[in-house]
Amino acid sequence: MTPEALEAGAWLAERGAVLPESALATLDAYAKDVLEYGARTNLTAASTAAELWRRHILDGLAALAPLRSRLEGKPRPRVLDLGCGGGFVGVALAAAWPEAEVWLVDSVYKKTSFLTWTTTRLRLPNVRVVHGRADGTGALELLRHAGGASGRTEPMADAVTARALAPRDEAFTLARPLAAPGGWTALFTSDRPEEGETEVYRLPGEEKDRYISFVRKEPT
Repeated sequence: MTPEALEAGAWLAERGAVLPESALATLDAYAKDVLEYGARTNLTAASTAAELWRRHILDGLAALAPLRSRLEGKPRPRVLDLGCGGGFVGVALAAAWPEAEVWLVDSVYKKTSFLTWTTTRLRLPNVRVVHGRADGTGALELLRHAGGASGRTEPMADAVTARALAPRDEAFTLARPLAAPGGWTALFTSDRPEEGETEVYRLPGEEKDRYISFVRKEPT
């Protein structure tokens, strides 16, 4: 296992999310795939495994413990990563949380093509990749037709994550329609949110806090 994976495991353990070595090994392999594929197409500006782990994979994993606590009691929670890009949030969550059903939605075909390839190679059966626009109506329609691995027929998600999708208010407008009643939106932001529940964290080597804003959709 690489030093980056070991460092990530220690950082997560401090935050109350202990990962098995198998999950860290899977994410190590994913990081290698991103760097190799990224040499041919634009997945990320990160050029080393250390940079990729610190800037992207660990950032995605910051949502693991707070999402688990909010979705506790759901045997097969559905998490939808909207505008997922290279999958840094969704793939990280899928590897670390095998009980969750993770949907990766992006409008760029080369990204969803990569995600289909890498998640198949990594044997992540809890992942579904959806190619489509990152707007509520379009994604809802895609999910209605795609169905769910758990047999659930409704398109709504128990949690919708968005990182670097759009400014916060716009991202919230896009994500909210995809959350089930009683579900959550989880928006990664660089500035402290003024509403919702806020998760504050700092990545290794950084001196500035980062935030995840959790907003619950009222039950009907």
